[in-house]
Amino acid sequence: MIRLLVAAVVGGVLMFGWGAASHMVLGLGEMGMDSMPPQAEPAVVAALEGASLEPGVYFYPGWGGADAKNFTKEQEAAWLKKYAAGPTGLILYNKGTGKEVMMPPERLLGEFASNVVAALLVACIFTMARMSLVPMVLSSIFIGLVIPASISFSHWNWYGFPTAWLTAETLDQVAGWAISGTGMALVVGGGRRRGAPS
Repeated sequence: MIRLLVAAVVGGVLMFGWGAASHMVLGLGEMGMDSMPPQAEPAVVAALEGASLEPGVYFYPGWGGADAKNFTKEQEAAWLKKYAAGPTGLILYNKGTGKEVMMPPERLLGEFASNVVAALLVACIFTMARMSLVPMVLSSIFIGLVIPASISFSHWNWYGFPTAWLTAETLDQVAGWAISGTGMALVVGGGRRRGAPS
């Protein structure tokens, strides 16, 4: 159990460190994501504020307040015409955060905690499967591929997220879990080679 917890912390630290490097040094977090053009931002922000939206994710063209399941054929045809004509997209809307820094300590702590929890789950898989070192590392890489294949690809496929964004997400997850998994494999596998209890 102690080895498992140590592996989780090691994996979490490595994943957190990789996340910082991939976003702040390599720029993977910016691939496929652009800043709003300065000339367009005031009008867009004013429109969003004027719509009195609650924080959330909004798809457009919207249903116009109707329940899509109960659309008449005429309503469905009209909506499909709007959808075909475009534009289409998602809006992630939040009101002011009240924070004067983009990465406040509590969010960094939350990210680190989520990395440790994810690493703990992966370390549990290593331990339950009683894998050796190389299969543990390979399994980590596969886990890194599962995440974008099951989540990010759907965003690209259904909502039109940029291909560059999907590529960056895939590289980020695969590299991150390869690094994190190798560290955890050395902890878990190293203890097993020394004859420590599983």
